[in-house]
Amino acid sequence: MSAIEERDDREQKWWKQVLHLSRAEFTQLRRARIALFYLTGLPVILFFMSISSQGIYTNSGAHVDPGAASLFTMMPVLAAAIGLMHVSAVFAVRREQHILKRLRVAGARVSAMITAVCAPTLAFVLVVTAALCAFGIVAAGQFPAAPALLLCAVVLSSVSMSLFGIWISRFARTAETVQVISLIPLILLILGSGASVPLEYMSDRWSQLVWFSPLAPLVDLFRAAYFGADFFGGRITGVAVLERAELWTSALPALGVSLAWVGVFIYLVRSVPWTAHRT
Repeated sequence: MSAIEERDDREQKWWKQVLHLSRAEFTQLRRARIALFYLTGLPVILFFMSISSQGIYTNSGAHVDPGAASLFTMMPVLAAAIGLMHVSAVFAVRREQHILKRLRVAGARVSAMITAVCAPTLAFVLVVTAALCAFGIVAAGQFPAAPALLLCAVVLSSVSMSLFGIWISRFARTAETVQVISLIPLILLILGSGASVPLEYMSDRWSQLVWFSPLAPLVDLFRAAYFGADFFGGRITGVAVLERAELWTSALPALGVSLAWVGVFIYLVRSVPWTAHRT
């Protein structure tokens, strides 16, 4: 086999590129002590934030634990914080250091590189979600009502927020600059997610508009998937328990909006430069 044929064969094995690049991502993350400390500290910060919001779930129903509801509400916020603060910084630094350009010249596919960048966010959110589920099982005997739907929420939140972070990286050259810039959309996302101010407390017209933001449907999916209750549309008072078929049917709008945002972010990422900004 000639050198050209070997390179073509290597380029065609997309999944092998994803595995190799993802492993490199985790290796770099393990070596970056400050970034690792920052990421492990995020769940702690969100835990204390969730304590202050437990009271809003006291009228959700006897089948809803306020503490668990407030914690799962923070999962999309965790994905947003990692995607906008960490992924954006990593992507900006690697672009300015010509790492991305060298990878493309070496034959790495763009989709493989983007998938690998999303891998740490997905793994981190998945681990934290699994830890919360395990704690709920041990402490209260509460199993997730719809594990498959919960997994969909984890994947959608991780992928969409990582792609959003990659797109934001186009506006800065350094990690410090992009982290400052990303604070604005991060705050707006949190305010429009229903995690800090429930959509039920807003006016009907405003809540209907805000629900189409990137995080609000994901917040509904996390809560509904764990409790098997009708949290959709930002509802938190007197939520009814749903059968499995009803739960998935009710989740379709939230899944559709979340998938649509993934499509939007994929389109936006196409405009991200892969070469360093000129000085």
